[in-house]
Amino acid sequence: MNRKRIRLRYYDYRQTGVYFVTICTDRQRPTFGSIRDGDISLSPLGKLVVTRWVAIPVHARAVSLDLFVVMPNHIHGLLVVDGPGIHNESKRRPGELRGGSLGAVVGGFKASVTRLGRDQRIVGTEPVWQRGFWEHIVRDPEGLARIRRYIAENPSRWHCDPEYRHRSETDPFHRWIHDQ
Repeated sequence: MNRKRIRLRYYDYRQTGVYFVTICTDRQRPTFGSIRDGDISLSPLGKLVVTRWVAIPVHARAVSLDLFVVMPNHIHGLLVVDGPGIHNESKRRPGELRGGSLGAVVGGFKASVTRLGRDQRIVGTEPVWQRGFWEHIVRDPEGLARIRRYIAENPSRWHCDPEYRHRSETDPFHRWIHDQ
């Protein structure tokens, strides 16, 4: 089975930049908590997600964190990579994961949540995460400000979130981000 390519073919995801990522739970199950009156109430697994997210810079020294939010079935976050700035990817095979890349950082985060969740008996043997993740390369200060506002307001706009199965309206942010 061929998987749809979701990363830019020759872009080096280790290079300096700000990346907006969305990582979803397996089958979009709301295992991280619930939203009530615009506030998130985190489950034990949701609290573990926060703990492991804030530990990313400890394990990935070239990465710092900006704003993030844990929602019932996904996490949105801004990762700031201060990478080597290597732009020559001509020898890299498409889809190949490089150490220190955005994919390696997200993969390590997901693996640590799963491993510790099982060790602490918060989760069983079922998958915690959906395969892969969605990313957007932040291109300018205006885009960064808009994404930060979206992350901060996400719990209060849960009824518009495309990851929410019972959403009641569409958020214009999603049209904007996908047109970038």
